[in-house]
Amino acid sequence: MSFAKGRLDLGDSITANGSAMSWMGGKGLFIVEATTWGTSAEAYLELQSPNGTWVPVSATQMSENGAVVFELPPGDIRIGIGGTITAAYAYAVHIGE
Repeated sequence: MSFAKGRLDLGDSITANGSAMSWMGGKGLFIVEATTWGTSAEAYLELQSPNGTWVPVSATQMSENGAVVFELPPGDIRIGIGGTITAAYAYAVHIGE
């Protein structure tokens, strides 16, 4: 998982919550793709609160391959996964301030 050319790699063939990555702040594009989405499976962007709790970012929940624009302050983010997903790849691409 790395940050290259304005992109954070949040997941590389994962089946559970991803690891924390440092978001620079601003607008981004959250992209998720997986080989298989099980019944009731979902992926969403999470932000770590100042208290250390992982909270879902509104309107980023997906139940199939897709992308959604978000805007967050600087802080740690990760992909959250619920249900059964096979080989998920996730990215946060910085698209502006």
